[in-house]
Amino acid sequence: MDPSQWAELAQAGAAALVAAMATEAWTAVRGTAARLVGGSDERDAVALEWLEKRRQDLATLPGRDRDAATDALREQVAGVLLTRLTDDPDRASLVERVVSAANAPTQPVTVTQHASATLGGRVYQAGRDATFVDR
Repeated sequence: MDPSQWAELAQAGAAALVAAMATEAWTAVRGTAARLVGGSDERDAVALEWLEKRRQDLATLPGRDRDAATDALREQVAGVLLTRLTDDPDRASLVERVVSAANAPTQPVTVTQHASATLGGRVYQAGRDATFVDR
């Protein structure tokens, strides 16, 4: 990979990694993320602990604070990834793996809802998006 592309790859990797922290994709990328952030076998466990702590911190913050903290963490991780890519260009494949795993489609979830109303009652059910028009 051309060194001029490392910054872009580091940004994409950081965005994917931080976004994955808030989803089930985290379980698929956490090991690779620890290797990327840690930079060596000795530091991988420390890096994973650091990432897990940041993940917990983000989960406990209210909306606006979480957005600001997510942006800051994304920039911090991008800097770390850029350093790792500069030190070892072969790590580009690990960054690409994180990006692919974080963006992989998840298995569709089937939801079945059942409801009944008696005596002329109404039933309103909503999944994600719903529009109700009453008569």
